[in-house]
Amino acid sequence: MPVIYTLLIRLYTGLIYFASLFSPKAKLWVRGRKQFPEFTPSSSTRWWFHCASLGEFEQARPVLESVKKQCPDIEIMLSFFSPSGYEIRKNYAFANKVFYLPADLPDSMQRLVNNMKPDAFFLVKYEFWLNLLQVLQKEKIPCYLFSAVFRKGHWLFSPAGFLAVKALQTFNTIWVQDAESLKRLKQAGFENAQLGGDTRFDRVKELPLQTFPEREKIRALASEKKILVAGSVWTQELQHLLKFARHKDFSANWKLILAPHEPSSLLIQSLKDKFSLCGKIGLWSKRQLDADILIVDTIGELGKIYSVADIALVGGGFGKGIHNILEPAVYGIPVFFGPRCYKALEAHGLLKVGGAIIYRNASDLQDKLFALVTQHGALEESGLAAASFVSSGSGATAALMNSIFPKVC
Repeated sequence: MPVIYTLLIRLYTGLIYFASLFSPKAKLWVRGRKQFPEFTPSSSTRWWFHCASLGEFEQARPVLESVKKQCPDIEIMLSFFSPSGYEIRKNYAFANKVFYLPADLPDSMQRLVNNMKPDAFFLVKYEFWLNLLQVLQKEKIPCYLFSAVFRKGHWLFSPAGFLAVKALQTFNTIWVQDAESLKRLKQAGFENAQLGGDTRFDRVKELPLQTFPEREKIRALASEKKILVAGSVWTQELQHLLKFARHKDFSANWKLILAPHEPSSLLIQSLKDKFSLCGKIGLWSKRQLDADILIVDTIGELGKIYSVADIALVGGGFGKGIHNILEPAVYGIPVFFGPRCYKALEAHGLLKVGGAIIYRNASDLQDKLFALVTQHGALEESGLAAASFVSSGSGATAALMNSIFPKVC
């Protein structure tokens, strides 16, 4: 089976190289791995954190920054699998080195570990590269997994997952987000699992503390209008929002801020053309804040932009799954998203307390938005529920650090 796994990794890598001929994202993946990561010798303690992409980085971030605060001499090595994480955070100030994880081949992983010489390895949520884990186990490097989720029917508990189970059972500690995940691991014979919560709650609680000079300007320009911020939206959400913007009552009552998940120049121009009949169009990069429809054509500012909203809509709920709904919820605003939210524990929690609303199509979105702003007290109640939910979920980072430091330092 390890031989078959390695052959599959080689095949997967070959397919990405082929895809790089016409896919910009695949091209970045290939280009970022042209040079193998090199590390300067050091006598300092080195902790290696691996994140699949940007979402996992946001879970790792409060832990990384707590490490640097408590023990600044520890060197942080930060790796990414996806370009969407690496390209945005390659200059992250709290990491001593940021790099792409090479393809999970035995020789490459052995070389990587030999060159880096990490004193501990931290994995965020998931992404179990078996050859890497085997090398770490062989070199007796302490391994930790945090903010993990194991849903019913997870591939780890299928016949195909037995190698990953064997590797994860050697981890020093696995911290899971919820009691159900803990129960599944315990039933599978894991003695190293414990409840730890989701560190993203701690990360988003820092967002309102950031300076954001545009906030008051946008609020003042909106006057009595309600501001809807649509973040990380894809094609279907954009279609729904276009129909909403064409509604006869839109221009008099609403200001719309659109942040596409992948703001390519081609998409931005398309949005400008399509929404031009619905009101005055502006671009965030040019700070055209008086626009009726403000299009966010930059990356990395969405967490702050949510602070101007009365209501948020988060994309992904008509595709593979919703994006980060905690970022808007921390500001005490209701959050809308599509029905494909079953993988997100925070979505279930936010829906349960009334801080979130599922919508299923354009007309459903319009009906629920107008109902929320016209029913007395509904908007405020939902927003308070959202803020309370985020506050109640914080504390995972502190618990994690209290557990890690006595074991590793």
